[in-house]
Amino acid sequence: MNGRLTALLMLFVTLVAASPAVIAQVTRPSTVQASSHFPTPTELLQQIKAQHAADDKLLKVAYIDLNEEVGEKPASFAIFGDPDTLTVHTVIERLHKVRDDKSIRAALITLGDTNFNFAQAQEIRHALSELRQAGKRTFVYADAYDTATYTMATGATDICILGGGEIMMPGVGLQTMFAKDLLGKVGVQADYVQIGEYKGADEEFTRTGPSDELRGELNKLVDSLYD
Repeated sequence: MNGRLTALLMLFVTLVAASPAVIAQVTRPSTVQASSHFPTPTELLQQIKAQHAADDKLLKVAYIDLNEEVGEKPASFAIFGDPDTLTVHTVIERLHKVRDDKSIRAALITLGDTNFNFAQAQEIRHALSELRQAGKRTFVYADAYDTATYTMATGATDICILGGGEIMMPGVGLQTMFAKDLLGKVGVQADYVQIGEYKGADEEFTRTGPSDELRGELNKLVDSLYD
């Protein structure tokens, strides 16, 4: 939590320092002046409007906390279910609102126990890239990154990490299991007829390792995912 608070403070210091006018706005005196008489409704309305106008000029930063697993769709209906379940759609929808709101200058996203798959990471990354193209700074903060969360964060203008935090990016790979020897230990032999070199759906039961054809196809899949 201290790390996130530090990142938030760094964000505001960075943005405010980039715009001296904001400092004057933040430290401005209240527009509601002391008066020797009780203000009339008209005067009070004018003061409220002036206060709102001054507040509208202040720096606005959108904050999205992704400290939970992001699902593909809302949870099924339940009496005690959570209607605010976070989904990829809601995250992207919020980022689009930030993109289109001219009063918002930047966005901060904090990651916690977030578990993205690559498809989700790419979708959110694209939405972050749209914010950058719209001229808005985007900050992504996490205590640690893995391949998917770092992929998502690369759409932002600034990627932040806790001091001493870890970045674990093992890359892309596939793993297959072959059970011929296991089946043999219990006296079972798989009985399949393979027709064609690349018809190897039964190989995990009839071999102790992949054929050259299957290995080549798996490599193609890994190369595609990596690209």
